Amino acid sequence: MTAPEKRWRTCIHEAGHACAALLLGGAGIGAAVFDEGGGLATSQPETATMPPAADFEPERLDPLYRGDDWPSLLLDATYTAAGAAAVDLLLHPERSETNVAGGDRAMLDSAARAAIGTNCDFFVEMYFNYMMAARARALLKPFLRRVERVAQELDRKSRLSSDEVARAMFPEAGTKTANVEEPEEEICGPG
Repeated sequence: MTAPEKRWRTCIHEAGHACAALLLGGAGIGAAVFDEGGGLATSQPETATMPPAADFEPERLDPLYRGDDWPSLLLDATYTAAGAAAVDLLLHPERSETNVAGGDRAMLDSAARAAIGTNCDFFVEMYFNYMMAARARALLKPFLRRVERVAQELDRKSRLSSDEVARAMFPEAGTKTANVEEPEEEICGPG
């Protein structure tokens, strides 16, 4: 994969997170992509830096999810799975399911442990991850062209606030709207 292809994939991934948060009424989540590679969906994209790998260790993640109620865990897990879901839906439409990997997988595993508790083993984590990826795919699928539009804007600007995500996703309203019909268009790629 070339550097521009990797960047485009990252833009789609981070747009997936930010768009899912917007669609589910999450607190303002923007996105950033970094010149050195990688990206981040965050409430503060203007100051975001790439988190170190240690931030995705269970010892650091598990306490963040403990004490969350089920609805909060499911929302967070859906946002988390939405990055990989967006990439698969836009770049690999032949895939019927999404495998969440890397730091996002570590976050989903921690959410599963918080949700299930002491009975959570590898198989339960795996099923939870599969379920959240399917939920993210179902959420984003009707809005693929809008997710792509956010990814294009992120590719152009490198950082988008939550307001910029909303304007790119719903330019006709400037903010989130419900039940918007999605026209079928060709996927055009970056820019």
